[in-house]
Amino acid sequence: MQVSVTFRHLDATEALKQYAEEKVEHLSKYFKRNVEAHVVLYLERFLHVADVTVHAGNVRLKGLAKTDGMYASIDEAMGKIERQLRKYKEKIKEHKAEGTRGRITTFGRSPIDAGEVIDLLDEAEQARVAAKVNGNVRRRRSAARRDAAARMN
Repeated sequence: MQVSVTFRHLDATEALKQYAEEKVEHLSKYFKRNVEAHVVLYLERFLHVADVTVHAGNVRLKGLAKTDGMYASIDEAMGKIERQLRKYKEKIKEHKAEGTRGRITTFGRSPIDAGEVIDLLDEAEQARVAAKVNGNVRRRRSAARRDAAARMN
C-alpha cells in the first residue's frame, strides 16, 4: 500500500504522519490488490481538516473531516472511508449472489425462475428466449394466462 501524507498551512510532525499512515494501512486488509492513498492535512481558520483519498483499481473512496483536533479529523475521515468501503463490499456481495444463471430478478419481489417467464410466451418465442437466457433451459408446458398471473403475484 502506497501512502502519501501532505501538510498544508501547518508544520509537518512525524507523529501525525505516522498516525495517518497507520490508520490508512488498516484498510489494506479489505483489498487484495495494490492500493494508493493520499492524505492531506491542513488548517482552515481554526479547524483541523483531514482529506483522505483512497484509490484501489476502479474504486475511489474519499473522506473529509473538519474538527478541533487533527487526530480526531483523521479518525473521522477514516471512519467515513470505512463506511464507504463496507457499503461497496456489500453491494458487490449482493450482486454476485443474485447473478445466478437462468434467474431473473424483479424489483421489490423475490427472484423468479426464467422458466416461469418462458411459460407466458407462445412456443416460437419460447425457443428464442430460452436460447438467449440459458442455453439449456428446457421448455415447460404452457400455462393459462390466469395461472401465470397468479404466479407473478
